[in-house]
Amino acid sequence: MHLLLAQKGTLTEAQDAIDLGQSAAEVIFLSAADTEIAAIAQARRSLGADAPALRLANLMQLQHPMSIDTYVERTARHAKLIIVRVLGGEGYWPYGLEALHALAVTQGMLLAIVPGDDRPDPGLERFCTATRKDSNTIWQYLVEGGAENSAALLLYARALIGRGEKPAPAAPLLKAGLWWPGLVNPGLEEVMAQWDCLKSPNNSTAAPLSVLPDISPSRGEIFKWHRLASSSITAGKGEVVKLTISPLEGEMSGRTERGAVVELLG
Repeated sequence: MHLLLAQKGTLTEAQDAIDLGQSAAEVIFLSAADTEIAAIAQARRSLGADAPALRLANLMQLQHPMSIDTYVERTARHAKLIIVRVLGGEGYWPYGLEALHALAVTQGMLLAIVPGDDRPDPGLERFCTATRKDSNTIWQYLVEGGAENSAALLLYARALIGRGEKPAPAAPLLKAGLWWPGLVNPGLEEVMAQWDCLKSPNNSTAAPLSVLPDISPSRGEIFKWHRLASSSITAGKGEVVKLTISPLEGEMSGRTERGAVVELLG
């Protein structure tokens, strides 16, 4: 429940100071991205008793100085580790960074302030009381994302406060790949083996056709998947195949005959 600290008429709605009402915990994670907060919350549930006591909050709810002071006094000062991911640099949340840094120095707690994207921000380092190595490791877990890295972040946080061993560094997520329900990072052969329900009468494997030709009047710009699977891609896992593509309708002809590189991940 949010408690309004400001009196009506003294501040605009966007400037209302609020009390998040969070109780104390060992680890605090602050971010402006709700999706990131949700991922960390899910990792906390998946780890169960192995996860540290955790509190999560969105920075957008801590914009007013009184909101920040209240949060520091009631929640943050009891933590052992505070992680803040700031998108936009020091200027995005200056009062909050100064308040948490002063608290961390006074209380002797760990504070890791990391960028909100994948670009380093040296201006945030002066607010950290955690080592640069630890802050960078935490940052990489967040940059790569995913369920495994989110869980590893919490295990790393637990290790920093003196419980357990540090997990492996962040595992890079695939930027592209094949997917099938129940399979983890499958190769082309593994996915094709699941196409039994789509086999043609002569028992040759055929994948679903792309829906893109349905919206292209010429209906001739997109390779059919079964041609691609049966003849165009003949390499094994981990190899790269270069295909020739033609432009889609409405696109510039400069794309004609450019090679499209498809990497078979396995």
